[in-house]
Amino acid sequence: MRRGQLLAALTAGTLIGAACAAMSGSLRVKVEPSTYSPVMSSTVGIGLLPDFDRPEGEDIRIHWRADFGRFVSWKGPSYEVVPHGPDFTTGREKVYWTYDAATAPTHRRPVQIEVEAIDWKTGVVLVRTGLVLVWDGDVVRLR
Repeated sequence: MRRGQLLAALTAGTLIGAACAAMSGSLRVKVEPSTYSPVMSSTVGIGLLPDFDRPEGEDIRIHWRADFGRFVSWKGPSYEVVPHGPDFTTGREKVYWTYDAATAPTHRRPVQIEVEAIDWKTGVVLVRTGLVLVWDGDVVRLR
């Protein structure tokens, strides 16, 4: 019985150590602009740039998920808006959260955005963070 208990303890310790190693690093999201309304002509949404402290050479992907609205890409030289939807994975480039005023709910609860840094080779979530956007009429801003 003791041998089985020892094996179970060693296995559990290995799994816990691996999980702690996987969740290392820090993930921040730089937000600019921090407010948005569909009537603004200077931007397509709230800009979100992931800042993950792992080396650039590692194959890291960023998973974005919002409970309302959608994500888009928008960059030069053509500045064409590329829709991605409310749940997608990309590299470390800037994305924008946006919404369509025609589909905005009348009771506006805060928008929850979850961001995860994922090791693309293993699928392991390295770290996650979140943002909350709040409403002021048709304007949405970072809380």
